[in-house]
Amino acid sequence: MSTIGQRVKLPTIELLTFDGSYNNWVKFKDTFESLIHHNVSLTNIEKFYYLNSSVKGNAARTIQALGISEINYLLAWGTLKARYKDFKTLKYHHVRSIYEIQSLAKESLPGLRNLIDNTNNNLLALKALGEPTEYWDTLIIYLVVSKLDTNTQREWERRMSSIQGNVFVRDLFGFLENHCKYLERITSDRLMLNRSATFMEAKLNKNRTVTTHVENLRVLCSLCKGDHQLHSCSSFLRLSPTERRAKVQELHVCFNCLNTGHRSVDCTRGICKKCSKKHNTLLHVDHVGNTSSSVRTNPPPSENQRSNVNAHVVSDLSHESLTVQTIISNLEDKVTMLATAIVHIKDNRGVKQECRVLLDSGSQSHFISEALVNKLGLHRDRINIRVSGISKLARNIEYQIHTNIISRFNGSNKSVSCLVLPTVTENVPNRPIDSSLIPMPTKIMLADPQFNVPREIDMIIGGGLFWKLLCVGRQSLGPKHRSIQKTQLGWIVVGNLELSSSIAETRTICHLVTNEQLHDQLVKFWEIEHDITEPVKKSDYCEEQFKSRVTRDTDGKYIVAIPLKDNLKELGDSMHQAEKRFLSLERKLKSQPQVRQEYIKFMEEYESLGHMTEITDKQYLNQQIGYYLPHHAVLKSSSTTTKLRVVFYGSAKTSSGLSLNDTQFIGSVVQDDLVSILLRFRKHRYVISADIEKMYRQIRVRHEDKVARCFLRFCKNIFRAFIK
Repeated sequence: MSTIGQRVKLPTIELLTFDGSYNNWVKFKDTFESLIHHNVSLTNIEKFYYLNSSVKGNAARTIQALGISEINYLLAWGTLKARYKDFKTLKYHHVRSIYEIQSLAKESLPGLRNLIDNTNNNLLALKALGEPTEYWDTLIIYLVVSKLDTNTQREWERRMSSIQGNVFVRDLFGFLENHCKYLERITSDRLMLNRSATFMEAKLNKNRTVTTHVENLRVLCSLCKGDHQLHSCSSFLRLSPTERRAKVQELHVCFNCLNTGHRSVDCTRGICKKCSKKHNTLLHVDHVGNTSSSVRTNPPPSENQRSNVNAHVVSDLSHESLTVQTIISNLEDKVTMLATAIVHIKDNRGVKQECRVLLDSGSQSHFISEALVNKLGLHRDRINIRVSGISKLARNIEYQIHTNIISRFNGSNKSVSCLVLPTVTENVPNRPIDSSLIPMPTKIMLADPQFNVPREIDMIIGGGLFWKLLCVGRQSLGPKHRSIQKTQLGWIVVGNLELSSSIAETRTICHLVTNEQLHDQLVKFWEIEHDITEPVKKSDYCEEQFKSRVTRDTDGKYIVAIPLKDNLKELGDSMHQAEKRFLSLERKLKSQPQVRQEYIKFMEEYESLGHMTEITDKQYLNQQIGYYLPHHAVLKSSSTTTKLRVVFYGSAKTSSGLSLNDTQFIGSVVQDDLVSILLRFRKHRYVISADIEKMYRQIRVRHEDKVARCFLRFCKNIFRAFIK
């Protein structure tokens, strides 16, 4: 007998992943027990490994405290079963899943399949948990039908009317299965129909292409006798428009289509795309006037550029640091009319002033020109907002104003907050429009009576207010997508308008860059790079005090004097506040034994090094100590030198309102600023950063100034005062 069938390698069974969802617990438990738990060939540690890799989320957190070992496997599996083998919770989750099945808004095969499968799965799970689902027909039918779309509900009502006696869940699911098959058939029919239509369309297009190719005749160029037409000849395109005209007359070809066999007056082809006259666009001559003496002629345009020929004029002025690039291009033969209106705004004296606004539904904010703000004398509020527009071009806005716009007709008042810009936009419209071309209805009040005249825009009204200004009323002005819309500001005119062929206009856009602008940028950079700090020319009082009072002890350490003012004697009582804060610190340290131990260690070291000295009663009476420093402990575990530091409050006020810092002069800042430090990092390949342990404590203070630097602490459970 053949043993080939016994050697077939079956695909690997992937273990299910359990995320802690009650709905998936039964399926996961049965699968895991069959494949892993009851597999006698696996050790407990292997089973634990499979279990740990199969859980995630809440389920993983349930057993994460147990380490992977032989002993812990049964404990981990038992913990999971005890956590999720809650039949009441499982039943609750399955019932809720049936209630929360998404309703169908329209007839949909995937949605209907999802509804059937989810309901069936949850009902089977509930039945496996011991629930009598066979008696739930009326409830389940109502829930499922309520989630069907209108058409399917209507079909079910017809089907149910034909059933004699009670209706069961199996009847509903049988109907839904048949309805799914119906939807599958019509869906496949539509796909076949669409594919057939696409194929026929492609076939027709292919036939059209072949027919056109057959009808095209081989045409030779009249100029170079090449296998192309005259308008594609590179020799012809290298000529100037004037030279082309002369060459066309010489070759006796049509001025309009550049072909032979007929005259220009008999030609039925199109006209010039620039001036709309009876000649080819390649023969059009621009009357631009005088240009710069240095002109660079561009190479001939490509095929897709001949409909719009651009001339580039470059002027390089050697005696000035200036570069100018001028682009001359023809405008299209139509213009889009934007919604503009004239409104009233009160100035700072309460007088109404006219303002021309642009209604822009695509703007998220309102904008106003700086010129209008100055004219009206409006109050500005300083802000810092970044505004972005087309191509993500961004600009920082520094000011904002609040005002009201008033309608010229009904006096309606709208409050707006506008961002201030130097210039809002260009003139609108960008060129004059002949209003006689627009069949305007009579007896209407235009929001902007001179909407056709190019003028400045003072304000942009954004989408937040735009839609509130619209009223019921719109009239079409012909088939060219022109219309008028009624608003609270009057009737606005919007849409496209085709210009007559007599209107010939070119627009010149100049991009100007001067070396002075570049120079200003470099100067700012040099100022940042200049990290040399000039020395102080005149020594201040603190420096003079330091020079005259600084000494050294026998060990060579510096002894300095505190630059105190004359108001040291005005310090009030500070011991009460220092005692109160220290008791608060003690309560905090009792709840943090580790920090408390570090604090005691720090203070003992402080005293052993001689950096502080205990004050005896006799010293206290004789010296009349004036200021006790409150302090607290700061723990920094990342520090390599001192884990815990004690910070003293020199700015704590005494009973007189003065602090120790108030009685001291402030010296000049001698440390480098952060920018200088960062810049120096770039100049060297290797940089060393170090922390000098107890650096400031290496400098001693004069004994007569120590009376102003005292603090309180416990020492051997006795409340004592120390001087530092």
